[in-house]
Amino acid sequence: SSSTQVRDRRPRRYNGRLRAAGVSRSPEASASEPGRRGPKPVHDPWRPIDVLFESEPLSGGGSERAMTVFMVGAECPMRCVYCDLWQHTLDERTPEGALAAQLEVALARLDDRGWPLSDTRVKLYNASNFFEPRAVPDRDAMAIADRMRGARRVVVESHPGLLGQRCQRFAERLASGDTRLEVAMGLETAHPKALRQMRKGADLDDFAKAAQWLREREIALRIFLLVGVPFIDQGDQVAWLERSVERACALGAERIALIPTRATVPEMKALASAGAFEPPTLALVEQALEAAWSVVDGVSQDVMVSVDPWDLELLAAGVPDGARRIARLQQIAASRR
Repeated sequence: SSSTQVRDRRPRRYNGRLRAAGVSRSPEASASEPGRRGPKPVHDPWRPIDVLFESEPLSGGGSERAMTVFMVGAECPMRCVYCDLWQHTLDERTPEGALAAQLEVALARLDDRGWPLSDTRVKLYNASNFFEPRAVPDRDAMAIADRMRGARRVVVESHPGLLGQRCQRFAERLASGDTRLEVAMGLETAHPKALRQMRKGADLDDFAKAAQWLREREIALRIFLLVGVPFIDQGDQVAWLERSVERACALGAERIALIPTRATVPEMKALASAGAFEPPTLALVEQALEAAWSVVDGVSQDVMVSVDPWDLELLAAGVPDGARRIARLQQIAASRR
């Protein structure tokens, strides 16, 4: 049952990694701090939150089918100040077999749509870290890898401090079926002080080491960058976005996804009230995308840049020509290559 509390049995080596990343408490302890945040919705751990079907542009032109599976699992142990993804997680350890069952639900929908797995890029986003053993049990990871062999590509999320043998085993299992792994990491910004103030639990050197580790194993890299970064003056946002794109390219990212920062959690609302954060506007997102492509065009012809489309409608609410401007943002990535 999803309501059953399961004792956390993380190995000492893993606990050491969390301490090194600046994490000193369990998700349960942090969630129980009075006034920290509101109640968490109840989720069925045997069904995904959602499954989206879309397309991703390719660097050589054209596009590729993509299925994004928003999976339910244990909450991330990191406490990034801006993150609201805890709302889509469990307080307890992910039940063994649950993620594999969620994937089967998604694959059934893929089959109903008539999309061959061999022609589909599959993004498995669990609102946490795919290589964190509490979030993704070993048996589920291997079952997912076996089920995903033959897919066009598999994309998962991870904190740079949690890459290691579990990631390598997963990549090798996929490779046995000619499927390449891609790891998405949330760099968020190249601004060192803002990165630290956001409690990422990793600095720029940590991201560089993680990217090198991935390159040595031929694992692809996707980077997430925030648009509207807290602790950075509004007038400096675009300039720091450009520097962040430069850093992402230097890390070897094949794809850079720009994500408008959401002000949905109490801490972000408090930062906004204190003047340390200004929610992004549609105009800032447009400037960010143009600036990102300007950087990429001067650095690499193989890097793709896109804007996370899922919250754009909220930014466009009440904005003149909002729908047209959203459509333009979504078309830019495909047309630039």
